Amino acid sequence: MPKLKKIELQGFKSFADPAAFTFPTGITAVVGPNGSGKSNVTDAIRWVLGEQRLTAIRGRTGEDMIFAGSGKRSRSGMARAAIVFDNSSGWLPVDFAEVIVERRAYRDGTSDYMLNGSRVRLMDLRDLLDRAGLGRDAYLVIGQGLVDQILSLRPQERLALFEQAAGITPYRTRREDAIARLDETKRNLQRVYDIVGEVEPRLRRLQRQAARVEEHARLQHELSETLLIWYGYRWGRGLYDLDQARQRLAYHEDRVLAVLEEADDLGQQVLAQRHQINEHRERLTELHRESSLRHTEAGNRQRELAVSRERQRQLRERLEETESNLAPLRSALSSEDLDLKSLETELVSRGNELESARSRLAEVKEEHERLAQKRHAVLRRQAEAQARALQLRHQLGDREVRLAQAQERAADLAVQHDELSKAVTEGTARRRDLQAAVEVERRTLDEARTALQQAQRDEASADRELAESRTDADRVQRLLGQHRAELQRASVRLEALDRLHADGAGMYAGVRAVMQATEANELRGLPGPVSSLVRVPAELERAIEAALGAQLQDIVAQTWDDAQRAINFLKTKRAGRATFLPLDTLRPSSPLDLSKRDGILGVAADLVECDDTYRPAVSLLLGRTAVADSLEAARRLLRDLRGSFSIVTLAGEIVRSSGSVTGGEGREAQGPGLLSRERERRELREQTRNLGQTVAEDETMLVTAESRVRALADAREACLDRRRLADGLVRERDRVLDLAVRQLERAIQDSQWQQTQLQKLSEERDRIHAQVERLAATHAQVQSDLEASDQLLAQLSVELASISDDDVSSYLAERRTEVAVLEQELESRRVYVESRQREVHRLRRQISEQEQRLHTLDAESTQLSATLETLATAYDEARREAEQLAAQIVPLEGQLAELEASLEAQAEREQSLRRAVREAEQRLAQAEVDANRREDQVQALKREIEETLGIVISNLPDSIATQQPLPLGDIVCPLPTVNELPQGLENQVRDLRTQIRRLEPVNPAAKEEYDELAERHRFLREQMEDLEKASAHLREIINELDEMMDTMFSTTFKSIAVEFVRVFELLFNGGSAKLELAEGDDGRPGVEILARPPGKRAASLAMLSGGERSLTAVALIFAVMSISPTPFCVLDEVDAMLDEANVGRFRRMLRALARATQFIIITHHRGTVEVADTIYGVSMGEDGVSSVLSLNLEDLPVSEVI
Repeated sequence: MPKLKKIELQGFKSFADPAAFTFPTGITAVVGPNGSGKSNVTDAIRWVLGEQRLTAIRGRTGEDMIFAGSGKRSRSGMARAAIVFDNSSGWLPVDFAEVIVERRAYRDGTSDYMLNGSRVRLMDLRDLLDRAGLGRDAYLVIGQGLVDQILSLRPQERLALFEQAAGITPYRTRREDAIARLDETKRNLQRVYDIVGEVEPRLRRLQRQAARVEEHARLQHELSETLLIWYGYRWGRGLYDLDQARQRLAYHEDRVLAVLEEADDLGQQVLAQRHQINEHRERLTELHRESSLRHTEAGNRQRELAVSRERQRQLRERLEETESNLAPLRSALSSEDLDLKSLETELVSRGNELESARSRLAEVKEEHERLAQKRHAVLRRQAEAQARALQLRHQLGDREVRLAQAQERAADLAVQHDELSKAVTEGTARRRDLQAAVEVERRTLDEARTALQQAQRDEASADRELAESRTDADRVQRLLGQHRAELQRASVRLEALDRLHADGAGMYAGVRAVMQATEANELRGLPGPVSSLVRVPAELERAIEAALGAQLQDIVAQTWDDAQRAINFLKTKRAGRATFLPLDTLRPSSPLDLSKRDGILGVAADLVECDDTYRPAVSLLLGRTAVADSLEAARRLLRDLRGSFSIVTLAGEIVRSSGSVTGGEGREAQGPGLLSRERERRELREQTRNLGQTVAEDETMLVTAESRVRALADAREACLDRRRLADGLVRERDRVLDLAVRQLERAIQDSQWQQTQLQKLSEERDRIHAQVERLAATHAQVQSDLEASDQLLAQLSVELASISDDDVSSYLAERRTEVAVLEQELESRRVYVESRQREVHRLRRQISEQEQRLHTLDAESTQLSATLETLATAYDEARREAEQLAAQIVPLEGQLAELEASLEAQAEREQSLRRAVREAEQRLAQAEVDANRREDQVQALKREIEETLGIVISNLPDSIATQQPLPLGDIVCPLPTVNELPQGLENQVRDLRTQIRRLEPVNPAAKEEYDELAERHRFLREQMEDLEKASAHLREIINELDEMMDTMFSTTFKSIAVEFVRVFELLFNGGSAKLELAEGDDGRPGVEILARPPGKRAASLAMLSGGERSLTAVALIFAVMSISPTPFCVLDEVDAMLDEANVGRFRRMLRALARATQFIIITHHRGTVEVADTIYGVSMGEDGVSSVLSLNLEDLPVSEVI
């Protein structure tokens, strides 16, 4: 089955109309005159297969591929060419039984590639064609220029032909890709070196910046503590000034409201009087408007009455005029009717005379037509006899030519029969040798395939293990990242809480000073405040904080002396006050004795945990405090208990033994959140320890997983290398086996074909002899038929001369003249009658119009009389209504004057009140400006505090009796109430700010940038190692490809060299030739061709004749095709330099190669055409468009085809 099924062209070069070439068999010839467009078929094939060099397809621009038009044909807008491949065997790597490759070009310079109707890229199409052996380097189209070029190339340039045949082009492409990847890897490695060189100095600089940031943060914290006191003083003073300003504003607001209320009452009275005045004015306006309308209406009616009377007079005059015009029109119409009837009677008479003349003319015509038909019958028989004679003469010439061709063909068949007999004997011996070679190659291929299967199994197993290991490593990496993030968050929070604890955040100044001194070992025997020594469950924190209140900050002391030393320290440092609980002097009261009750959780001292050492302090503070779940339960317990005690609920309400209750929501005055902060510190410390252990375990697991991944990756690369080597060996042995099998199949096919051809030659020789006998017999029969046809022509000439119709023609002309004269006279009278009819119609139309006008004027006069009566009545009514409206207007105008006088007096009183309101509003505005200025000052102070300390003041207090704390995130840090600034505080603030400015500018993100850059530096180091490994691996691949290509080229070159010797001897019928590998001056290998035709001494290729050079190049091409056949091949006039003897051998070699390769031959040589199974003829018409004809050699002489 041929692989190239069809070529379709439309608008491509000279093929303006759709044209198709179908290739059902192995060899197809395309013939035709020079310039008819044969070579355009070759150009179309190369163009569709992706040829980008326009000079190779005889063009300068893409527009040259589109039909350019001619004097008789407009140009095309698009060029289209498509090749249909049969892919039923799957030789093309796509899932289609039929593959259509199509290319289109447009006049705007664009071009499209299509694959089975879908648009594809040129790169994808070339990849598909390369894998199928149809790449750019494949010799699919061989022209006479390429034949000469093969011998003219330098040995190094000629090497590409053998590399393509060896099938190493894909490997060379892979090698070039590997070299490109290696170069890219080297460039990437150099870039990584450069980046590392840039990163390391920056890493050291960021390390120094991070240290400056830490120092800057310490000074900033100390400044914030100092500014708390400064802003506490300014905040209290600002709130006091704001409250005074608001009191003044409230007084003035009350005064303005009282004056406004009096003014509004008077304004309502004025508004009511104005409303009454407006109603009187509106009524007067309405009466005046109605009166004016009535006067206007009376005037209009009076004018309309006068106009209507004048109109009535004009109508009477027009009626009289119309009646006077009707009489003369009616008299003229009567006269015209009489004349018209006379003319119509005369017209009918003339028509009867015309009909009689036409009857006589018809009889003469019938006689004339009868004679003409008889003459035409004789002439038709004469033309048929002449055509028959001409056809017989052509048949006679055709039989003579075909008889000569058949005799010549019989002589050629005898020579071919002898040559085939000799070839059958040689083919049998070659087939036995090839069968033995195929068996050896099959055994070698089976061994290689077994090794490849084992390598593939090893590779698949390595892939699975590597994928599993990578999945495990990724999972461990994700877990490690999660745990590190959790550890970092917990550490940051713990560090913040430790810093707050160390700074004494939320504690009184005295407590903070004592604890800082204890940490500095200035004081001893002070374990800490109560808040840090007790462990309270989370659900009880709010209750315990409410119960202890400020006692949370009581400091536990080991002895009385320790407490006394701490108090002396506070006095000396003037650092504040604190409460101490010496353990050796505490006398806790007896704890509450609570029986089990609903809603009562127990005694607070029993519900919290602490070391036994500190239990006396806890009993002292919480031993007489009960914990209830709600305020209702606390109330019930209050009735039963006696003595001094307190009850606290989970919500924080406190019930004292005196019966007082404290509760509600809001910001606490003393240290809320201390217990929850201490509990969070303990939990975070435990959490960080656990997370640290988890991270360490994850890091160990990650190192183990990464080591296993690297080991498995190395093992997979080794398996991959073994599989590649085995795969290359299998492909090489498979190619060698396929080559041997194809050679064996070709030898078998050659032998079978030769036997078949031998039988066909015998059958054709017998058929030719029978054809010669048939042609001789038909020649005599055609000669006899020609003589009988000549005799019939002579008889018909005599009969034609005896027929004449001159008399009938003369009489026919006289009758035609008579009919024409009567027709003209009748037409003149008909025109005159039609003009008189139009005049009658005109008179009737005028009379009708005058009568219609008379009727219309009469109706209009009657209607106008009725209108006059209506207008007179309306005029009288309008005048009477106007007089009635005038009588109502006078009393209303008097009432309006009285109301306006009263309104003026009240308006003066309203103006005086409005002046009093404006004065009160001015004083109010001044008070409001002062209050706003005070509030702006407080708001400015608030923003300053927020900008400096990060403190947010949510709402301004309604009073300044007690100063509320400012929220500091999750921790409530009270802004201290300072009535007088400590001495030297401003200088301390100034010094701290000076030290901070010396450190600035600092990079706040230096620590994060340093950590990020350190991580990037580690990553870049890992990348350097990976790139170095990849570079080494690519060099190994390049070396393997070089070895594989050398092996494949060597094997293929040896096979082509042996085949070239055989083909050369067949084509030259003797002589000798060989191929040699030679090294050029530049060190690159090349291929030398040595040829010695029979009867000549060995000489260089330049000394060979044109025919010998062509035959030598054809021998090389045929040798390459024998070893590495292409799916199809186009030969464009490669036989132009061959004589008849060489064409015969060329033809036999072509037929032998056609079993593996499909050939399309463009030729003028008769001997080459004879080998074709299908022939297409290409011709060009006068419009410059190529057309295609399919020819059958058995029905047409060969001389007519060539």
